[in-house]
Amino acid sequence: MFDPGITVTLTAAPVNSSIFTGWGQGCSGTSTTCQVTISQNTPVTANFAAVNPTLSVTINNTGIGTGTITSDVTGINCPGSCSTTYPPGTVVTLTAAPGSGSTFTGWSGEANAFGCFTSLSCPITLGASSVQVIAGFNEPPPLPPPFDLTVSPSATLNLATGGSTATGVTLLSVDGFTDTVNLSCSVQPAAANAPTCLLNPSSVNLGANQAASSKLTINAFTTVSLKQAPIDLNRTLRALALAFPFPGFVVLGAVSRSTLARKRRRVSALLGLLVFLALFVVSCGGGGSSKSNGSTNNSAPGQYTITVVATGTTAQVQQTAVVTVTVQ
Repeated sequence: MFDPGITVTLTAAPVNSSIFTGWGQGCSGTSTTCQVTISQNTPVTANFAAVNPTLSVTINNTGIGTGTITSDVTGINCPGSCSTTYPPGTVVTLTAAPGSGSTFTGWSGEANAFGCFTSLSCPITLGASSVQVIAGFNEPPPLPPPFDLTVSPSATLNLATGGSTATGVTLLSVDGFTDTVNLSCSVQPAAANAPTCLLNPSSVNLGANQAASSKLTINAFTTVSLKQAPIDLNRTLRALALAFPFPGFVVLGAVSRSTLARKRRRVSALLGLLVFLALFVVSCGGGGSSKSNGSTNNSAPGQYTITVVATGTTAQVQQTAVVTVTVQ
């Protein structure tokens, strides 16, 4: 009871997930406070309404990961329907379902307050306040390689300039993988005087759960081929034609004599002719074939990277191994 003339301030305070909707009778408006001056009996009405809390789900995909979140109580089917209201006290169990090849990484936001963490199922009891949870999905993990590629005994080598060394390359089939595997190697930096590499064999047949091997040879030098220009055969024949009259005269002189001594001299002359022709042809380049000579250039000192690449013929899968070579 208030004395007449007194001004009274009324305050509306909603509880238990209710909201204040406005005043009636002696007060008006939706402000939570109202001042009333007492002049006589003055009735005032405060109106409240119950509000259901909202459960919201956000999906956080990493890379190309995918997944869905559904609720056992109708309302959540995310992506799509990711937010809805429930009466206070409702227990909603959310279930994470990763997409094909994806993985579920766990809950965050307010979900961990309910002990969800990395479990696929997350039961949430709604109270007076709304709840927001986050579910994470990751991209599919990479498929394991179908074969292993290793270099042994060491992937770090020291080599004197001008020298050569070899190391083993081993391939091992995984999970029954079979294929013909081609091998190649490259050198970086790819300078003109860099070392060279060679794989023998350059192709291996890899059986299921079996091993295959190749030899990697590294040379700290390069060979430069120098080829002599081929002989001009026409020029040789012309020179031979010009030289032919001289031995021809010798033959004619030998034939014109008929005595035994002369016959012997004729044979000797013929032999001399043959020797002359042979020497002449050789001196002019003979049969016209070219000759090859080579020079060796040693590799420059430094550190080089040899990359070995193994490629499946059918599966088109690759594995690489790296060898570090220090040329001294």
